[in-house]
Amino acid sequence: MTLRSLVRPLHLSTLLFVAACGGSTPAPADPSGGAAASATTAPEAGGSAAIPGLPARDPKLAEMIKAALACAKNDEFHSFDRECAGFKAWDEADELFAGGKADDTLLSMWGDPDPNVRHLALPKRIKPAYWQDKGHAQALFAIARAEKIRDYLSQLGTFAGQVDGEKVGLAAEQKDLAKHPSADFRARFAAALIPAAQTPLALEIEQILIDDGEKDVRVYAVLGLAGEGVPASDPVCKLLTKQLARADDLHANGIQAAAVSKCPGMRDQAAAEIDKRTADPTKVTFGAGMAYASALFSLCYRAESPEAKKKIFTLTRKLVDPKSLDRSIREKALDELLSCDRPAGEKLLGTFAKDKDLAQHVKYLQDAINERKAADAKNKKK
Repeated sequence: MTLRSLVRPLHLSTLLFVAACGGSTPAPADPSGGAAASATTAPEAGGSAAIPGLPARDPKLAEMIKAALACAKNDEFHSFDRECAGFKAWDEADELFAGGKADDTLLSMWGDPDPNVRHLALPKRIKPAYWQDKGHAQALFAIARAEKIRDYLSQLGTFAGQVDGEKVGLAAEQKDLAKHPSADFRARFAAALIPAAQTPLALEIEQILIDDGEKDVRVYAVLGLAGEGVPASDPVCKLLTKQLARADDLHANGIQAAAVSKCPGMRDQAAAEIDKRTADPTKVTFGAGMAYASALFSLCYRAESPEAKKKIFTLTRKLVDPKSLDRSIREKALDELLSCDRPAGEKLLGTFAKDKDLAQHVKYLQDAINERKAADAKNKKK
């Protein structure tokens, strides 16, 4: 057990879960159920006869695909014997896909009518630059319109969002994908658009998805307005600022995005908004509270001075103290205190040792801290 493992930040999938609380929850990828199971009884999507513009496959990779397909269990879940030699060779051949060398083959696989072929393509990545070719993008959009299987639609949504529709001359076609019948597709589409391009078209489509009828899609769209790859363009900053003032719980997703935004002053706005929204702890919902805690971790991590970090530490404690808050919020906020300033956080732990909601979690953290310190002391003696 390590302290680091206890206070690590939430992954995006978890952030989406807590942010969507109160609405539908973004479903995890599940190749063994749901849409995937039902889709096998209907005509499958893709195939060179149905999808125009698919490139030829590399002969060596084509032979590997054939060998991997022999490992398929041929059940309705498109699963494979992972210990089968053909599948293992395909799964481990990373060097053959490095640098986009196999992108043509992968696009061809995505258009194959056999869902097992598409399953083999699923974990392989295609370079975003590949989609800045009109022919490739057209083929991708056709595949996305035809696909029925949920997991595949999620990945195709990411690919479709990486297309610069204005650059390749497919603005109308890309905008039309905002009406795709699959919420899984639209969610991933929304998440990828702004990191890929901050064009008027991308912003127009993103606004459509922010207003989507499915809450999961709206969450992805709001969170997609910021991140390591999103520059501080004025239109993006203005759209993100609007999300902080929302009356619904998606304001918390706006705060999460603002906490990692490169927009001038946006992180200060996020902190001020959390301060305002937590003034009355009884009004903090579970989803919003968990999002605030995650945002505070991001703010502290990016704090540019000890004074700024101290301010975020104090703000994070506001989510630990009130007993009116959900215990999970308080526990997460306590974790974030330790992440933000470990020495100060450790001093505070004893304050909550007799808190009936936090006592067990405090003991868990203290045990981890003591274990780490003992290990450090042992290593120093070596």
